[in-house]
Amino acid sequence: MATDIELSPYRITANEYAAFNLHFLVRHYRSWKSWLVFVPAPLFLAVMIFLTSDNLAVEVRLGVTLAAFFIAFILSAILMQGCALARCLLRFGKQPIGQAEIRVSLTDGLFISALPQQEGRYKWAGLHDVVRSGKLSLVYVHPHMAVIIPDRIFADEEAAHTFFDEAHDRWTRAKATAGS
Repeated sequence: MATDIELSPYRITANEYAAFNLHFLVRHYRSWKSWLVFVPAPLFLAVMIFLTSDNLAVEVRLGVTLAAFFIAFILSAILMQGCALARCLLRFGKQPIGQAEIRVSLTDGLFISALPQQEGRYKWAGLHDVVRSGKLSLVYVHPHMAVIIPDRIFADEEAAHTFFDEAHDRWTRAKATAGS
């Protein structure tokens, strides 16, 4: 039987929130399906270029159309995600995560995360993932939502890694037990 662990209350900084958002973007865009949101505008542009450049040779027309599509695709991905990240950071101070102290506890059966006005109790097997990213431990309670636990709240780096290892071990054991 593992011991319960309760972390000291802490607040997330804007830099930690930004680091989490960048980690999430990389994680989210591992799937090709996630990239489909960027296709409509570049596709429209490519079709318009193809239809209006009928005075060019077919090979040149196709080359220009494909180049325009890929350039527009990359630019739309950068612009859309840049705007989304900027929006998150601008709203950070107004969101509960930017204002309140967070409390985290680990018990044998539950991962508990609490803000002053709300508390989440999650069975270990029900968690989506437990990962490290830079100086953060991230406990994904949902595929698109994680509890951010920064290393700075621990006495030293070793304590932060020990906490992560314990949380990850509890999650892994619960997943294995639930799967058998």
